[in-house]
Amino acid sequence: MVRVVNEYIPLLHIPIPRRHNPVVVVPTKNTLEVNIERSSEGLTLEGEVPDEVFNSIVVFANILMRKFRYKDRFKGLTIRLRGDHVNTLYLYALLTNIIAEYLAGGIDYEILKGLYHIDREIGFEDVIYALRLALIIKKPFIWRLGEDAVSLDKMVYAEVTSRSLHVDMRLIPEVPLIDLITHMAGLSIIEGFKCIGEGRSLRGVLRIMNSLWHILYGVHLDEDVEENYLSYRAFVKEINGCSLISFRLVYGDST
Repeated sequence: MVRVVNEYIPLLHIPIPRRHNPVVVVPTKNTLEVNIERSSEGLTLEGEVPDEVFNSIVVFANILMRKFRYKDRFKGLTIRLRGDHVNTLYLYALLTNIIAEYLAGGIDYEILKGLYHIDREIGFEDVIYALRLALIIKKPFIWRLGEDAVSLDKMVYAEVTSRSLHVDMRLIPEVPLIDLITHMAGLSIIEGFKCIGEGRSLRGVLRIMNSLWHILYGVHLDEDVEENYLSYRAFVKEINGCSLISFRLVYGDST
Protein backbone atom coordinates (compact mmCIF):
# COMPACT_ATOMS: atom_id res chain seq x y z
CA MET A 1 0.00 0.00 0.00
CA VAL A 2 1.35 3.41 -1.00
CA ARG A 3 0.21 6.82 0.22
CA VAL A 4 1.44 10.15 -1.14
CA VAL A 5 0.38 13.09 1.03
CA ASN A 6 1.24 16.67 1.87
CA GLU A 7 2.74 17.11 5.30
CA TYR A 8 0.54 19.03 7.76
CA ILE A 9 1.65 21.06 10.77
CA PRO A 10 -0.14 22.47 13.84
CA LEU A 11 0.59 26.00 12.68
CA LEU A 12 -1.46 27.86 15.28
CA HIS A 13 -1.40 26.03 18.60
CA ILE A 14 -0.13 26.54 22.14
CA PRO A 15 -0.05 23.45 24.40
CA ILE A 16 -1.35 24.32 27.88
CA PRO A 17 -1.62 21.42 30.35
CA ARG A 18 -5.18 20.46 31.31
CA ARG A 19 -6.62 22.99 28.84
CA HIS A 20 -8.27 22.27 25.51
CA ASN A 21 -7.73 25.19 23.15
CA PRO A 22 -8.26 25.08 19.37
CA VAL A 23 -5.54 24.10 16.93
CA VAL A 24 -5.19 25.24 13.33
CA VAL A 25 -3.72 22.60 11.02
CA VAL A 26 -2.31 23.64 7.64
CA PRO A 27 -0.57 21.63 4.89
CA THR A 28 3.01 22.40 3.96
CA LYS A 29 4.45 22.23 0.47
CA ASN A 30 6.38 19.09 1.48
CA THR A 31 5.23 15.80 -0.04
CA LEU A 32 5.72 12.50 1.76
CA GLU A 33 5.47 9.06 0.16
CA VAL A 34 4.80 6.13 2.48
CA ASN A 35 4.96 2.51 1.34
CA ILE A 36 3.84 -0.17 3.80
CA GLU A 37 4.00 -3.91 3.27
CA ARG A 38 4.22 -7.13 5.22
CA SER A 39 7.60 -8.47 6.23
CA SER A 40 8.86 -11.55 8.00
CA GLU A 41 9.13 -10.20 11.53
CA GLY A 42 8.97 -7.02 13.61
CA LEU A 43 8.56 -3.38 12.60
CA THR A 44 11.07 -1.85 10.19
CA LEU A 45 11.12 1.84 9.27
CA GLU A 46 13.26 2.92 6.33
CA GLY A 47 13.95 6.57 5.56
CA GLU A 48 14.65 9.70 7.57
CA VAL A 49 12.68 8.90 10.74
CA PRO A 50 13.97 10.60 13.93
CA ASP A 51 14.49 8.42 16.99
CA GLU A 52 11.69 10.06 18.96
CA VAL A 53 9.24 9.26 16.16
CA PHE A 54 10.45 5.66 15.79
CA ASN A 55 10.33 5.01 19.54
CA SER A 56 6.81 6.43 19.82
CA ILE A 57 5.63 4.28 16.89
CA VAL A 58 7.04 1.13 18.53
CA VAL A 59 5.11 1.90 21.74
CA PHE A 60 1.99 2.66 19.67
CA ALA A 61 2.25 -0.62 17.75
CA ASN A 62 2.60 -2.67 20.93
CA ILE A 63 -0.49 -1.07 22.47
CA LEU A 64 -2.42 -1.43 19.21
CA MET A 65 -1.73 -5.15 19.08
CA ARG A 66 -2.82 -5.60 22.68
CA LYS A 67 -5.98 -3.49 22.58
CA PHE A 68 -7.35 -4.36 19.15
CA ARG A 69 -6.15 -7.95 18.81
CA TYR A 70 -4.26 -7.39 15.58
CA LYS A 71 -1.46 -9.67 16.72
CA ASP A 72 -2.41 -12.50 14.33
CA ARG A 73 -2.21 -10.07 11.41
CA PHE A 74 0.88 -8.31 12.69
CA LYS A 75 3.68 -10.74 11.85
CA GLY A 76 5.85 -7.92 10.62
CA LEU A 77 5.66 -4.62 8.72
CA THR A 78 8.13 -2.66 6.66
CA ILE A 79 7.45 1.04 6.18
CA ARG A 80 9.45 3.06 3.66
CA LEU A 81 9.35 6.83 3.90
CA ARG A 82 10.46 9.21 1.18
CA GLY A 83 10.43 12.99 1.34
CA ASP A 84 11.34 15.75 3.77
CA HIS A 85 9.37 16.59 6.89
CA VAL A 86 9.35 19.59 9.23
CA ASN A 87 7.22 18.29 12.12
CA THR A 88 7.79 15.14 14.19
CA LEU A 89 4.26 15.11 15.63
CA TYR A 90 2.74 14.90 12.17
CA LEU A 91 5.20 12.23 11.09
CA TYR A 92 4.12 10.08 14.05
CA ALA A 93 0.42 10.72 13.34
CA LEU A 94 0.80 9.95 9.63
CA LEU A 95 2.77 6.72 10.01
CA THR A 96 0.55 5.34 12.78
CA ASN A 97 -2.57 6.28 10.79
CA ILE A 98 -1.21 4.31 7.86
CA ILE A 99 -0.34 1.31 10.05
CA ALA A 100 -3.92 1.27 11.38
CA GLU A 101 -5.38 1.74 7.88
CA TYR A 102 -3.30 -1.15 6.54
CA LEU A 103 -4.29 -3.52 9.35
CA ALA A 104 -7.97 -2.52 9.47
CA GLY A 105 -8.49 -2.26 5.71
CA GLY A 106 -9.52 1.41 5.91
CA ILE A 107 -9.59 4.52 8.05
CA ASP A 108 -12.53 6.51 9.41
CA TYR A 109 -13.44 8.74 12.34
CA GLU A 110 -14.25 5.82 14.65
CA ILE A 111 -10.83 4.28 14.05
CA LEU A 112 -9.18 7.66 14.68
CA LYS A 113 -10.97 7.93 18.02
CA GLY A 114 -9.58 4.53 18.98
CA LEU A 115 -6.09 5.62 17.98
CA TYR A 116 -6.46 8.79 20.03
CA HIS A 117 -7.02 6.67 23.16
CA ILE A 118 -3.66 5.02 22.45
CA ASP A 119 -2.07 8.45 21.99
CA ARG A 120 -3.36 9.55 25.38
CA GLU A 121 -1.98 6.38 26.98
CA ILE A 122 1.43 7.18 25.48
CA GLY A 123 1.22 10.74 26.79
CA PHE A 124 0.35 12.81 23.71
CA GLU A 125 -2.03 15.77 23.86
CA ASP A 126 -5.08 16.81 21.80
CA VAL A 127 -3.00 18.11 18.91
CA ILE A 128 -2.25 14.55 17.77
CA TYR A 129 -5.92 13.87 17.03
CA ALA A 130 -6.07 17.08 14.96
CA LEU A 131 -3.08 15.89 12.92
CA ARG A 132 -4.73 12.49 12.44
CA LEU A 133 -7.81 14.27 11.04
CA ALA A 134 -5.66 15.85 8.32
CA LEU A 135 -5.51 12.51 6.47
CA ILE A 136 -9.30 12.63 6.09
CA ILE A 137 -10.07 16.36 5.83
CA LYS A 138 -7.21 17.21 3.41
CA LYS A 139 -7.70 20.98 3.78
CA PRO A 140 -6.64 23.65 6.28
CA PHE A 141 -8.92 23.42 9.32
CA ILE A 142 -9.48 24.41 12.93
CA TRP A 143 -10.45 21.87 15.58
CA ARG A 144 -11.00 21.72 19.31
CA LEU A 145 -11.63 18.65 21.47
CA GLY A 146 -15.36 17.95 21.71
CA GLU A 147 -16.22 19.99 18.60
CA ASP A 148 -16.37 19.28 14.86
CA ALA A 149 -13.54 20.46 12.66
CA VAL A 150 -14.20 23.50 10.43
CA SER A 151 -12.24 23.56 7.17
CA LEU A 152 -11.57 26.27 4.61
CA ASP A 153 -13.10 26.03 1.14
CA LYS A 154 -9.70 26.67 -0.47
CA MET A 155 -6.18 25.38 -0.16
CA VAL A 156 -3.61 27.36 1.76
CA TYR A 157 -0.09 25.99 2.25
CA ALA A 158 2.64 26.93 4.70
CA GLU A 159 5.89 27.00 2.73
CA VAL A 160 8.49 26.44 5.45
CA THR A 161 11.84 28.04 4.64
CA SER A 162 13.74 27.36 7.88
CA ARG A 163 13.35 25.37 11.11
CA SER A 164 15.29 25.32 14.37
CA LEU A 165 14.55 22.89 17.21
CA HIS A 166 14.10 23.81 20.88
CA VAL A 167 14.21 20.37 22.50
CA ASP A 168 14.87 21.75 25.98
CA MET A 169 11.49 23.52 26.16
CA ARG A 170 10.10 23.39 29.73
CA LEU A 171 6.81 24.65 31.10
CA ILE A 172 7.56 27.50 33.51
CA PRO A 173 6.03 26.57 36.90
CA GLU A 174 3.31 28.61 38.57
CA VAL A 175 2.55 30.95 35.66
CA PRO A 176 0.05 33.52 36.99
CA LEU A 177 -3.26 34.29 35.29
CA ILE A 178 -3.26 30.96 33.45
CA ASP A 179 -7.00 31.16 32.76
CA LEU A 180 -6.55 34.56 31.12
CA ILE A 181 -3.58 33.27 29.11
CA THR A 182 -5.61 30.26 27.96
CA HIS A 183 -8.47 32.51 26.86
CA MET A 184 -6.13 34.87 25.01
CA ALA A 185 -4.43 31.94 23.27
CA GLY A 186 -7.78 30.51 22.16
CA LEU A 187 -9.02 33.84 20.79
CA SER A 188 -5.72 34.39 18.98
CA ILE A 189 -5.89 30.98 17.30
CA ILE A 190 -9.48 31.57 16.16
CA GLU A 191 -8.58 35.03 14.83
CA GLY A 192 -5.55 33.54 13.06
CA PHE A 193 -7.74 31.00 11.30
CA LYS A 194 -10.00 33.83 10.11
CA CYS A 195 -6.96 35.75 8.86
CA ILE A 196 -5.75 32.74 6.86
CA GLY A 197 -9.19 32.22 5.32
CA GLU A 198 -9.58 35.89 4.41
CA GLY A 199 -6.02 36.41 3.18
CA ARG A 200 -5.15 38.90 5.93
CA SER A 201 -1.78 39.25 7.64
CA LEU A 202 -0.91 36.90 10.52
CA ARG A 203 1.72 39.23 11.95
CA GLY A 204 -0.37 40.63 14.80
CA VAL A 205 -1.73 37.22 15.81
CA LEU A 206 1.72 35.63 15.76
CA ARG A 207 3.16 38.47 17.84
CA ILE A 208 0.67 37.55 20.58
CA MET A 209 1.14 33.80 20.21
CA ASN A 210 4.93 33.90 20.20
CA SER A 211 4.79 36.07 23.32
CA LEU A 212 2.55 33.48 25.02
CA TRP A 213 5.02 30.72 24.06
CA HIS A 214 7.68 32.79 25.83
CA ILE A 215 5.52 33.35 28.92
CA LEU A 216 4.68 29.64 29.21
CA TYR A 217 7.89 27.97 28.03
CA GLY A 218 10.66 30.58 28.02
CA VAL A 219 11.39 30.24 24.29
CA HIS A 220 11.89 33.46 22.39
CA LEU A 221 12.53 34.85 18.93
CA ASP A 222 15.96 35.98 17.86
CA GLU A 223 15.35 39.68 17.49
CA ASP A 224 18.46 40.05 15.33
CA VAL A 225 16.80 38.12 12.51
CA GLU A 226 15.09 40.40 10.03
CA GLU A 227 11.64 39.35 8.86
CA ASN A 228 10.54 39.68 5.26
CA TYR A 229 7.14 41.33 5.05
CA LEU A 230 5.85 38.25 3.19
CA SER A 231 7.17 35.73 5.74
CA TYR A 232 6.37 34.87 9.34
CA ARG A 233 7.96 33.07 12.28
CA ALA A 234 6.06 30.80 14.64
CA PHE A 235 6.69 28.22 17.34
CA VAL A 236 5.29 24.77 16.49
CA LYS A 237 4.96 21.82 18.86
CA GLU A 238 7.18 18.78 18.27
CA ILE A 239 7.35 15.40 20.02
CA ASN A 240 10.32 16.73 21.98
CA GLY A 241 9.93 20.43 22.67
CA CYS A 242 9.06 22.75 19.81
CA SER A 243 10.54 24.21 16.66
CA LEU A 244 10.76 27.78 15.46
CA ILE A 245 9.85 27.93 11.78
CA SER A 246 9.97 30.66 9.17
CA PHE A 247 7.23 30.34 6.58
CA ARG A 248 5.06 32.10 4.10
CA LEU A 249 1.49 31.32 3.14
CA VAL A 250 0.80 30.16 -0.41
CA TYR A 251 -2.78 30.18 -1.65
CA GLY A 252 -3.85 27.44 -4.05
CA ASP A 253 -6.96 26.52 -5.99
CA SER A 254 -10.23 25.48 -4.34
CA THR A 255 -10.81 21.72 -4.17
